[in-house]
Amino acid sequence: ETNLTNTLSTKPTIPNELDEILNYLKNNDIDTTQLTLPITDQKAASETLKILHQYFTSKTIPNSILALPPLPEPTW
Repeated sequence: ETNLTNTLSTKPTIPNELDEILNYLKNNDIDTTQLTLPITDQKAASETLKILHQYFTSKTIPNSILALPPLPEPTW
């Protein structure tokens, strides 16, 4: 339990710039094969954000990692 707390408290805040995020992951030998950055597909967003949350703390999602197309207009 203590180790988990220590691990969580040492996670850095997610950088605002995409290249800084990628450099951090690369420099720490973190497997990025499951990451889709920037996020261009709504379906991939959840999984990618879940992976990033394992390594970073954040209260917001940096705009630099989002490249999503606009959502379609509702048909109702």
